[in-house]
Amino acid sequence: THSIEVSLQYSVNNGAWADYVFTTAEPFAIAFGGENGNLRLRGKNIAGTGTSNSDCISFSFEDPNVMVSCKGDIRTLVDWEAYTTVSTAEAKFVFLFNDCTVLTSAPELPATTLAEDCYYWMFRNCTSLTDAPVLPATTLSYGCYSCMFEGCTGLTQAPELPATVLAEACYEHMFEGCTSLIQAPELSAAVLMPYCCSGMFQGCTSLTQAPELSATVLAESCYESMFQGCTSLTQAPVLPAPTLVKHCYSNMFYECTLLNHITMLATDISAVRCLSYWVKGVASTGTFSKAEGLDQGEEDGQIRTGVSGIPSGWTVKNYGE
Repeated sequence: THSIEVSLQYSVNNGAWADYVFTTAEPFAIAFGGENGNLRLRGKNIAGTGTSNSDCISFSFEDPNVMVSCKGDIRTLVDWEAYTTVSTAEAKFVFLFNDCTVLTSAPELPATTLAEDCYYWMFRNCTSLTDAPVLPATTLSYGCYSCMFEGCTGLTQAPELPATVLAEACYEHMFEGCTSLIQAPELSAAVLMPYCCSGMFQGCTSLTQAPELSATVLAESCYESMFQGCTSLTQAPVLPAPTLVKHCYSNMFYECTLLNHITMLATDISAVRCLSYWVKGVASTGTFSKAEGLDQGEEDGQIRTGVSGIPSGWTVKNYGE
């Protein structure tokens, strides 16, 4: 723990509740599991358990060979007596299970009102986590899921993401490095915000199916590096937006080495670095479908051939032909 004040109580094997001590020089260790029985935690923390990497508590488990399953409603750490109705508008759980490589299941996260950065790095590098908790919130906040499952190499299935209006950086690097993730969750968002999906699936080397991207009005860096390093992806989602904005597709498919089909319907590609290196390292042959109103060439307003335009060696056709 650092400077944040957190109030927690614990119970082992359904025994009496005791206060968790944060004032010792060494982390306060609790023996549980096996003959000791299960560990229960509860608290009264309207602000959650951490607001930043320097003001938070993080759980750790000493034996790297013993797996740990976590169950229950995370809101019992906010107000264990009224957890079903407590406000979660200020509750943050940043870094709570960071680097817990033995964690096999996550607690329930039923809150529909999310604080800024509330789940930032919550399960980062939880390499034994195979199933993600349900994320029911439809109203998001700045950075709420940012880096949430980064490095969760055992995660095979992503949770549904029902929000239709996104927040700035809400999904930024959410699944980065989830090398076992095969299929991305559906993204039905019609309203984007800056950096909302930046790096979302970066390094997801098993991803074979990308989500539909239906939004037609983009935001700065909204999809920047979104699929960078997705080396199993062969087909990009249709990109329907007619006007690109600053950095919106920058590095989007960088080093997607098997990618061989892209459909982009933009006719205005004049924004700063909107296509910068977006197809560097894709397959040497493929098909690029473009809007009829977008011309190829080296002039302003035209799309060039190369890593920041149409991949060299690809066949080009107008969409619908």
